[in-house]
Order: sequence, then structure tokens, then C-alpha cells
Amino acid sequence: MKFKTLYHIGGVFIIGLVIGAGINLANLSHKKTEKKPVNAGKNIVCPTIKIQYDTIEITDDMLGRNRVIPAGVFKPKNGIIKLFYLKTTSTKKHVQNYCKQNNTQSILIRRHELEHARKANLTKNIFMFSPRIRGAIAMQNEIIAPAAEIIAAIDYQYKTGHPFPAYRGFVKDAVVDIINAANAQNMKWPIDFNNPKIATIVMQYSQKRFFDELGRGVYKTTVKNAICGHKTNEAYITNNLCDKNAPMFFRPEFCMWAPMWDFESIHGRTNIWFNADNKIKQDLLNKIDSVLNEFAGQNALFYKNVKIR
Repeated sequence: MKFKTLYHIGGVFIIGLVIGAGINLANLSHKKTEKKPVNAGKNIVCPTIKIQYDTIEITDDMLGRNRVIPAGVFKPKNGIIKLFYLKTTSTKKHVQNYCKQNNTQSILIRRHELEHARKANLTKNIFMFSPRIRGAIAMQNEIIAPAAEIIAAIDYQYKTGHPFPAYRGFVKDAVVDIINAANAQNMKWPIDFNNPKIATIVMQYSQKRFFDELGRGVYKTTVKNAICGHKTNEAYITNNLCDKNAPMFFRPEFCMWAPMWDFESIHGRTNIWFNADNKIKQDLLNKIDSVLNEFAGQNALFYKNVKIR
């Protein structure tokens, strides 16, 4: 890249920060005279996330058709996370095991959906971006959620003294590798996810989980809807879990993805993007590019075919 281009990008980013700072100062001035919640420009109260539980009856036919059955879902418009308890009257062992395994994972599923809620102010109001960037954001959003599951499983082991009863292979494998890496470095519990080797393992397994699921057909509709700009969440309201300052530092068009990879753990706040190995990050961006190219096909120009790395 030529220096002129770098200066141009730097200038755009600095101008963006100055404008953002000016808006924040204006908000501070406004607060002195009239206290209102900062809420994406809307004068309504930020909703607190609510957890709801529901039951789904699983039949032999549902699993036989390889249907995607949600274990949980975040509803941004209502500020609700809905978790599903699966039950069955089937006598078939694989159906019974499917329900048992899902219900055992409820802690991880809850954390998965909570992470979507924490990043919703980055992932829902994205219609100003090009189709390509919107697709990349949708994919990153589905990758950071399994990363949160891995962190939750490690935290569970620290709190209880025994491993999480994980049936999800990617969680089990990630936990084993993380503990081995921690022992090799003589790290103490609770494990610090800012450690470069630990952060790299988290990113490695979370992206593997996503692309494995994408290969089965899961998430394709989600990504394509984001690319096409379907305004399913146009009434979205920022919730109280969101970091209101994160959007200022979220510039995916300049490969600034760090706010999406910010997590909470027992050890403290961690940023996987800052601390993971550059090779694993580049591998992730290359795979996202590849998927976007495949989805674009003959519509590459419409997608604004600019690499997201």
C-alpha cells in the first residue's frame, strides 16, 4: 500500500474520532441540563436483558430431517434471551441423548446468547456498511459467541474444581489445549485469557466451530440476510450490557475488529483480538473473504469487492 493511501486512511480515522469526541462532548453538555439515557439517539430507556425459558418437543422426524433446532436465541428488539429445554417421548437413544446433551449445555448456551447481547450495538446497526462488510460482521458475530462458551467453561472449572460436562467437542478440545498451555507456562488459576497462547487457542477453536457449522448449512441465511441488508432489527435498542464506547473503536472497514473480541472472565477483562497470534487472525480474515467471494459470485461488484483484511 502506498504512503498516500495510508495517510488518507489515517486522516479519515482521525476525523472520525474527532467527530465522535465532539458528539460525546455535546452529550455531556446536554446531560448537565437534562438527564436522559444515552441510547443510540433514541429517548427511551435501555432495556435490561431478560432470560426466558421455553420447551421444545423433539421428535424422531425433526432430527431425521437434519433440522436446525435452536437451543437459545437473543431477541434484540425486546431485550430477551430465550433458552429452550428439549424434551422427547421418543424411545430412540440418539434422540434422547440429543435432548440430554443440549440441556446439559444450558450454561454455555446462556453465555453464547449473552455475548450476542453484549455486542449488539456493533452487530445490529450496520446498514451504513457495504454488503461485504455487513457479511463479515455477521460472521464475526457468530464466531465470538463460541469463544465466550470456551471462556465460560474454563471459568466453570475454576469455580467448581471439576471440568464442565461438555458434550460439544470444540469446547472440550479447547479446554484441554488451554489447560495444557497454561501448565506449560506455569500459569495460575484463574487463567488469564490475555496470554497470547491462550488467546490464540480460543480464536482457533471458535472459528473452527463456526466454519464447521457453516459447512453444514447453519448461519448461511444469517450471513446472506446481513449482506442483503434485510432490516429485521431496525427497531433495535441498545441494551445495558453493551459498551456504549465500543462503536467509536469499531472500524471493520479498516480491519479494527477488537471491540467484538472483548470478553469478561473471572480473571478480568480480556481482548482476544489484541492478544491472539497474527497468523490465526489472518487465517480468520482469509476464510471470511473466501466465504464472501463464494456468496457474491457474479455480484462481486455489488458487494464492493474490497478485502476485509
